[in-house]
Amino acid sequence: MIGPWIAAFLTLAIFSYLYKDNPFYKVAEHLFVGISTGYWTSMFFWTQIQPNLFGRLWPASEYNSDSIWYKFYNSLGVFSSVFPDGGIDKGHHMELLYLLPFALGIMMLLSVSSKLSWMARWGIAYTVGMAAGLRAYGFLNSNVLGQIKGSAFQIFNSDLPFFALASESIFNNFIILIGTITGLMYFYFSR
Repeated sequence: MIGPWIAAFLTLAIFSYLYKDNPFYKVAEHLFVGISTGYWTSMFFWTQIQPNLFGRLWPASEYNSDSIWYKFYNSLGVFSSVFPDGGIDKGHHMELLYLLPFALGIMMLLSVSSKLSWMARWGIAYTVGMAAGLRAYGFLNSNVLGQIKGSAFQIFNSDLPFFALASESIFNNFIILIGTITGLMYFYFSR
C-alpha cells in the first residue's frame, strides 16, 4: 500500500526539477542512481562473475574436499550463497588460468586504498588495452575491410553485362570506381 505513494512522491520529486533545482529532486536523483547501481551490480555478479569466474575456479564436477584448493574454498563457506557446499555447479571444468582475471579484479578493487591504489593501474591498464585491441580488430574486420572488399573488383569483366539496374554490371563497377577515386581525392586535397 505504501509503494504507490513512494512512486508518486518520487515522480513528483523528479518533475519538480522543471521548476528549479531543489532538495526533493536531489533526493530522488540520488535514490535512483543508488538503487540502479546496486541492482545492476548484483545482476552482473550473479549472472557473470559467480558462474563464469568462480564456477571455473571451483567447479562442483571436480570437488575434492582433501585438496588444498578446495580447503581454501571451504574456508569461504561463510558466504554460503556465493560459495555453496561441494563447489559451484555450472557445468564448467577447473581452469586455473582464470586466476589471472581474478587477481586483476582484486587489484582494481584496491583503488579504494590510498596505499595500494597503484596496483589498480595494472588491472585497469589490462582491461583498457584488451578492450581497445578487441574493438580495433572488430572495427577493422567489419568496417574497413568490408569497404575495401566492396570497392575492389574487376572493372571490365567479360562475364558481366554492360548495364543492369538491379545487379552487378560493368557500368555499375565503373561508377563505384569513379566515386571512390573522387571521394579520396576530395578528402586528400581539401583543407
